[in-house]
Order: sequence, then C-alpha cells, then structure tokens
Amino acid sequence: MSTLSRSFRSRSRAFVPRAAAFVTLAHLTVGVAAAALPDYQLVGSFPLPTGVNAYDVLPDGRALAIVGASIYAQDALHSPSFSVIGSVPGGTVSSFGASFLRVNPSGTRVAIGDNEFGPGAEVFVFNPAALSTASPVPGSTYPIDNFDAHWAGDDTLYVTGGNFTETLVTRLDAGSGAFGTVVNSVGGASGGVTTDATYLYTANGFSFTGPSATGDIRAFPLAALAPGSPLNFETQGSPVASVLSGNTLGFDSLGNLLVGGGLDTFAAVVDGIEVLAAASGGPPATTLLELSPTGATDSHFVRLNPATGELLVTAFADSTVYRYAIVPAPGTLVLLGVLAIGRRRRG
Repeated sequence: MSTLSRSFRSRSRAFVPRAAAFVTLAHLTVGVAAAALPDYQLVGSFPLPTGVNAYDVLPDGRALAIVGASIYAQDALHSPSFSVIGSVPGGTVSSFGASFLRVNPSGTRVAIGDNEFGPGAEVFVFNPAALSTASPVPGSTYPIDNFDAHWAGDDTLYVTGGNFTETLVTRLDAGSGAFGTVVNSVGGASGGVTTDATYLYTANGFSFTGPSATGDIRAFPLAALAPGSPLNFETQGSPVASVLSGNTLGFDSLGNLLVGGGLDTFAAVVDGIEVLAAASGGPPATTLLELSPTGATDSHFVRLNPATGELLVTAFADSTVYRYAIVPAPGTLVLLGVLAIGRRRRG
C-alpha cells in the first residue's frame, strides 16, 4: 500500500453533517444494459463498533470486524450491537489498524492485512472457529504487501499492495501456503480487487507514474494468471471502466460491478453486461448507478452481503453501514431474473 493511500484511511477528518440519503442514476445509456441496472434503495443502517476500519460479512449475513487486536461479531443480522469473540496476536496489525478483513465464502478462513508496506508487511489467516476470548487465535502469517483482498474461493486469496514504485496483486493458496505475484506494474497506488468466474479485476487507486489514470479498472483472464510470471497492468490488462478510485471492487448478485472511491460523494454500481463486454475487448463500461448515503465528499466503500443480497456502503470516518436493497418496479422481477441467469452463463 502506498503512503498516500494509507493517509486517506488514517488521517482525521472534520465532522460532515449527514445529508438526506439519495440515489441518482448517472451516465444512463439506452437499451438492455440501462434497463438491467437495478433500483437500489436505502432500506436501513447499523453502526459498527467504535474504532473499526475493517470489516466483512459472515456467511449468515452478520458483520465481522476488527478494532485493534480484538475481533467483534454482530450479535444478530442488522443488529446495532456487537460482541468481542476473540483477538489476533499482538503485532498482527499496525497502529493504523488493519488494511482489510476478509471472510472466505464458507466462513472457514479470515484474512487480515496488517496495513504496513515494504519488507515487513504481512497477511494473517486464521480459522474463525478457533476464536476465543481466552487467548489470541492461532493462524498463519505471510509476507505479502497489502491494501485490499478478495477470496476467489475458500482457499484462493488475491491481495493488492505495494507502493508508488511497485504496486501489484498477489495470489495466496491458503491450503498449501504458496503465494506469488500475478499482476504487477500498476502505475499508481493499490486499489480494490475482485473476480468473477472468468476474470480478475483490479484498479489504479491513485495514479502516479501512469499511463493509467486514477480509477482505471482492468481485467485479466484467471486462466492466464501464474505466480512468478505476472501480467503487466498497464500493457496487458483490458480496460473495463474508469470511475472513482476503485478502492473497493466487487459484484452484486446480478453481476454488476461494485466500485468504491476516494474523495467522491458516492459508491458506484457499474453495468455488468458492459463490464463483461469490455473484458472481452469491447469499449469500457459507462452506465452506472450512484449510491450516496451521506453526501459526504470523501471515500466510500461498498460490498455485497451475499446472505441478503444487500449492498453495504460506508463513508470514511463514518461508523454507519448503510444498507441498500433492490426495489423492483412492477413487472421487472422477471426481467431481473432473466438478466441474472444470462450473466451467470456468460461468466
């Protein structure tokens, strides 16, 4: 992670009064792709424990978070209360707090980035079933530079990290412990990372050397990724979109690309049909939905809750998680189902 990227997360902010939540549809194109964007509406919220700067979602939909070395679990779905269920060993995270906390699909592994960079940076992986308030949880530590991460399966973790001179994506096999660089030469700070069935997606989080710009998101065929023989982000990635800073990436349940970004007033839902077409050599996607729960001019982070299908949006220095759900117009339920099936087949 770059020093500048870390400063976005760690520096203090003046309080920004919350504006009324709103959703806007921007850059709307004509045709099936535009109709495919779902109508996400704000349906609720819940607070995270004080001091949280990294959290994820368990398979049952509850949030799992880290404050210092303590691991908190949400007491019930959408609940405002959390309980400490264990801790990680001392020194697992830096004084900035964890860079990320990511739960694998089955809930059998959790990965935490220490928020350091350079030779001392580490990723810690543990089984959450072993958490106990009696002693720190045992686990495995890997010397991987870290900013964000994504579980592509129960064993495969992709991690972004680096600094302005060497920003890359590392793949870790948590079963064997083997890891290696699969994408390198990002011309700027680290961004988010995600996958579908065919491609890995990552972003230039803050352009420095270029030629890519801040928020440029590029796709790489999963079949072409080989640790030790990394693909070049600038010359070998397929441009799929350019929006925000790409500090978090993911997909919703319909295959639309989720993008978070710094110093903007929204998180984005980018049309998945256009994204897939761009990954295959078409023009970059431009149709997107803007989700702006606070109106704050700052970083927004977005992720899917697979258990509920909701999108969870947070703003920097705001401990509230805002929940967005699809509110279909009459007659659109069948269309959304057909589009979802089509996207899965394409993936």
